[in-house]
Amino acid sequence: MRALKIGLPVVVVLLLLLLVRQNLEVFNHQVEFRLNLLAFTLRSAPHRLWVILLYTLLLGVVGTGLYSLVEVVKLRRANRQLRHDLEMLKSEMQTLHGEVQESPAASPASSPT
Repeated sequence: MRALKIGLPVVVVLLLLLLVRQNLEVFNHQVEFRLNLLAFTLRSAPHRLWVILLYTLLLGVVGTGLYSLVEVVKLRRANRQLRHDLEMLKSEMQTLHGEVQESPAASPASSPT
């Protein structure tokens, strides 16, 4: 398992380096985006393709992080509520246990037979 934790990321990085090396010309092409509307046309400044890919990757990482953060907050809130419920049940159990000990128990000598 330890070899897999170390080996898999190394293989992925090597494959990414191979991909970049073989497609270096493509990644260095300049790209510009255009939006043609009826009244006017919008154009972006030209950017290299690798910069656009990098921004896309970072946007995905940030989006995933925000989504995960929301889930963590929901789980913490649920955990806090469950802990509160557990404390309430513990105190109720202690109260009921104390009432059972205080009530007189019927002894066999006092029972009419």
